[in-house]
Amino acid sequence: MRPETRAKLLEINRRFYESSAFTFSATRKSLQPGVTRLLESLSTYSGILDLGCGNGNFACALAKSPFAGTYLGIDASEALIADARAVLARIQTKAAFTFLAADLTETAWHARLAGQTYPIITCFAVLHHIPDVNARAAFFQRAAELLAPKGRLLLSVWQLFNNPRLHGHILPWDTADIDAADLDAGDYLVDWRAGGQTDHRYVHVFSARELQALGKAAGLELQDEFYSDGKTGNTALYQIWLKPS
Repeated sequence: MRPETRAKLLEINRRFYESSAFTFSATRKSLQPGVTRLLESLSTYSGILDLGCGNGNFACALAKSPFAGTYLGIDASEALIADARAVLARIQTKAAFTFLAADLTETAWHARLAGQTYPIITCFAVLHHIPDVNARAAFFQRAAELLAPKGRLLLSVWQLFNNPRLHGHILPWDTADIDAADLDAGDYLVDWRAGGQTDHRYVHVFSARELQALGKAAGLELQDEFYSDGKTGNTALYQIWLKPS
């Protein structure tokens, strides 16, 4: 993918999360079923790194669970992080929650975490917003480096074509003045409608095999894989990866 095309795609999503942060946050007040399924296994871990924490929805669920470790949430949206901090401040918990504003699409997003490792890294509904196959591979590699030995990476990506209703949200690329020939297979422009507001985002739709290849290339071992979420129960693909000792 040409650098200028990647820059356009990143700008589309940056603009979306800046202009629609509060409206978007209002639509994300409950956990997806797939995340709830994974949450039950996390209460005994000492630390969690949450990549793409958004408005702190997952952090709030952790705060209300028996989890008593340390949590670091990272997101590019200052507005969503502010929302997360405000909500967490109202919850009594034994865990320690902190948030960091950083753009996960930048090459050196992990630099501020140098020397740290985590037994659990979560990355829900984030990876499909990273354009370019090489950038996605680099992101996976960085996440693997931040895992402690025997640590686990829990992630999810959207599966738009598993729900026919979502097909109608796909927009032509000329909407964003982008030539489809410059894109990777699986790249889509998807509209978003809520609260009387309309906008659009860039999304990469992964196949399970494509995602598996990224994890293996990063030196991780696939532990589990399942589909969940949405009215059809399969609009997101979840994977659990283990870092060998």
